[in-house]
Amino acid sequence: MTAGCGVARSYLGFLLFRIGVGVGEATLSPSAYSLIADSFPKETRATAISVYATGIYIGSGLAGLVFSLAILAIREPSRKGIGAGIEVPLKEAAAWLHANRRTVLHHNVGVAMVSFAAYGAAAWVPSFFIRSYGWDAPTTGIVYGAIMAIFGSAGIVSGGRLADRWLRRGWVDAGMRVCLLGALCSIPFGLMFPLAATPERAALLLAPSIFFLAMPFGVAPAAIQEIMPNCLRSQASAVYLFLVNLIGLGLGPMAVAWCTDYVFHDDQAVRYGLMLVLPMAASIGSLLLASGLPHYRAGIERLKGWRLPAAKPAAQPAA
Repeated sequence: MTAGCGVARSYLGFLLFRIGVGVGEATLSPSAYSLIADSFPKETRATAISVYATGIYIGSGLAGLVFSLAILAIREPSRKGIGAGIEVPLKEAAAWLHANRRTVLHHNVGVAMVSFAAYGAAAWVPSFFIRSYGWDAPTTGIVYGAIMAIFGSAGIVSGGRLADRWLRRGWVDAGMRVCLLGALCSIPFGLMFPLAATPERAALLLAPSIFFLAMPFGVAPAAIQEIMPNCLRSQASAVYLFLVNLIGLGLGPMAVAWCTDYVFHDDQAVRYGLMLVLPMAASIGSLLLASGLPHYRAGIERLKGWRLPAAKPAAQPAA
């Protein structure tokens, strides 16, 4: 489907190929989160998922058919934890998600608002450097690409390492806390980098902004694994990714464009659109994540009492 995008000869054809890409990609991360959760102990799970999530920033430059074939070398792990090895009816899955609705709402929408800021920046920061400072596209691509690859990857992995460290200290809500930390720390840099007097200073201030905005994207899916029975991890991850992509990717870039056009009425004012949207979205995300901490801890306790007497064994993979 990705290759088809390159040969599309009409908007409709391109749209259909892009839909195909989305359908294909949508199956990957929910399954990957569940596999990784079963392959690593909970004390290192956030780091493991964070390393996987660095693909957001570096995968587009390295991924391809050859690297995809490496998936054939991955062995199916044994299922571990509460609810392992059983098949859950959709009705029961929906009931468990409803029982944890406050946790899911605060976690998913809180991270989605951080994603709102991150995707808004990803879509419009290149235009910001070109329109505000007169940089050409090649220079912008090199500088911004390097910041994304280096500081985005470092932010994700650092978030995972920090969450695992806090978890080993007994903070059961470590994943949520790291998401909150990343959202809060991104706010001042999101206010400063669009107003920098020079492009070099803007790039220096953008780097920590990208670092902190990236921190939640490994620990957030890891946190989901901790409040769900093994047999519901993929479904819960799919709900999480649906909301993050719908709110973050669907609305974040559009919000910056809308503010630039309809609030500031100037195509050259994209810096003010970024300055308004990024800190505001991160602030809303911070409020949701902070208020969700007690609900998340309650979800951890609720999982200990999870029972499904009528469950039937799930089909086991062939040896």
